Amino acid sequence: MIGQPAAHLLLETNDGHGHPIIDCVQPLHQAAVRGSIRALNEAQDIRVEDNHARLASRFGRCPWRYARPSFTICSKTGSPANRPACVRYHLRLGERLVPPKRRTTCSKAFTCLSIWISVIRRTCASRWQSNSGASNQEASQAQPRNGVAPSPHTDPIIERGALNVLRPLPSLLALWVAFPLLAYTAFAQTWQTVDDFQYVSGQDAQNYGLAVAPNGTLFASGMAGDSTGLYRGLLMASTDAGNTWSAPLDDYLYAPGYQVWYDGGIGTDSAGNLYVAGEAYGQTDPANHWVIRRSSDIGATWSLVDDFAPGSPQTQPFGLATDAAGNVYVAGVANHVGVNDLVWTVRKGMGGTSFTTVDTLSSSQGGQANGIFAHPTAGIFAVGSAYIPGTRGYKTTEAWIVRRSLNGGATWSTVDSFQLSQNLNSRAFGVGADASGNLYVAGQGFVKSRNNAYSHWIVRKSTNGGNSWSTVDDFQLSPTSNSGAGRFIADSNGNLYVAGGTPFNPWFPNEWIVRKNPGGTGPWQTVDDFQYVSGGSALPFAMAANASGNVFVSGVGSSSSGDHWLVRKK
Repeated sequence: MIGQPAAHLLLETNDGHGHPIIDCVQPLHQAAVRGSIRALNEAQDIRVEDNHARLASRFGRCPWRYARPSFTICSKTGSPANRPACVRYHLRLGERLVPPKRRTTCSKAFTCLSIWISVIRRTCASRWQSNSGASNQEASQAQPRNGVAPSPHTDPIIERGALNVLRPLPSLLALWVAFPLLAYTAFAQTWQTVDDFQYVSGQDAQNYGLAVAPNGTLFASGMAGDSTGLYRGLLMASTDAGNTWSAPLDDYLYAPGYQVWYDGGIGTDSAGNLYVAGEAYGQTDPANHWVIRRSSDIGATWSLVDDFAPGSPQTQPFGLATDAAGNVYVAGVANHVGVNDLVWTVRKGMGGTSFTTVDTLSSSQGGQANGIFAHPTAGIFAVGSAYIPGTRGYKTTEAWIVRRSLNGGATWSTVDSFQLSQNLNSRAFGVGADASGNLYVAGQGFVKSRNNAYSHWIVRKSTNGGNSWSTVDDFQLSPTSNSGAGRFIADSNGNLYVAGGTPFNPWFPNEWIVRKNPGGTGPWQTVDDFQYVSGGSALPFAMAANASGNVFVSGVGSSSSGDHWLVRKK
């Protein structure tokens, strides 16, 4: 289930089913510990053992199988330079993370390392993130955007495949073999990074949302760390197809001391209103706030139109969509006080305001909606995963779920419940449609291979409004790699694109992957295989396309200087 770790970092587990502890946290919702693991990666002789324990039922259940994993890190050679250390996860609903400046108390000596997290929280640690240390720069030291200084409204103290060598072959045969590879290489080179951003140099920044407004303006949303260690919700714009970007149009802190992540997507309606979804949380606030903000003047001013906090920390939006009537739909997960399970949740804002919960799906061990799409004729579709009964000794397993509403969110039904292999997890993350109205859902499904299980990049299609589904792309970068598809978009020329990664896991270096289906009728092919730095990690989280045929993919790239907000363009 996990990719091959660096040679000096060995992870072991024994849960009786060959499921590494890495699978505890959804790829799209993990973020809590990679920064500290980066610190461990600096050592040259480290062994990591997993001694996890299940969460007792009286404390509730965690949908990612284990509630108290415990990693022990020690020297394989016994060198005194690498003394034992440990990383402990504690899934206490009321616990909050220590500030990033103090979350790591170890050095290369590894005398001690302790992190307190909630299971699907990104809190205070960066998302697939770095441990670069907090900057001491003041607001005046923030990096300008294209020569534009940071927003004057910012608080003054808080700143913001290469071709393989062919053996000798007859010339025509060599040309026949080489041509498609050369064509792929040339095509892949058309992708370029058009935005590489950090709010403060050395502080993490990550992009989670893209949207194109009716006037063609491209908007991007995400989060970034400032010089005080707080994360801020950011939204920026480009009026020239991503070539240059504005200073933040929205630079949001929910309240003093709160962290804000715009990680739930961004959308625009036919009237030009902008909506951005995210989460806010504070050190002393036990509730996580699912927040939606709106701008009716192209980002000049903003208002909070939904602040949903059912009382527990695992509450968060993951996807946002608007319909032709100007209604807004937001998909995610909620954890209510007194309810043990995480609950699949969809909320609707009539006319972009007055939000209410219109769909919940609670399985035996929880579920969550990861994406949502308003089809022009077939209804509203929400996609994600939920636990279903297992067989052959498996009590429950995770299934890919697609739900549909034909009446504007009033009632919902499940139209696809799918597992690539029985009793092995499958999850849906993104949903969209092509110009002909065909629906596509992107995600991952696990398949057993000897004593291991590896995830496949999966795309499923419906040609009849969601009544029936078939798998149209089943991809792995290599037979022993984990791959996953996250988002879908169709361009103005009818080409289909899906973005995801391999090993689709924040603990190891990821490759940012984009696959294309020309015209929606040809075979799927990989057209962008991107690493931000050699050996580093890069993962995409959002996609958009404009009327000129440009396709945009955004996400995060990691380096020694921290995580970088990235946008790539074709």
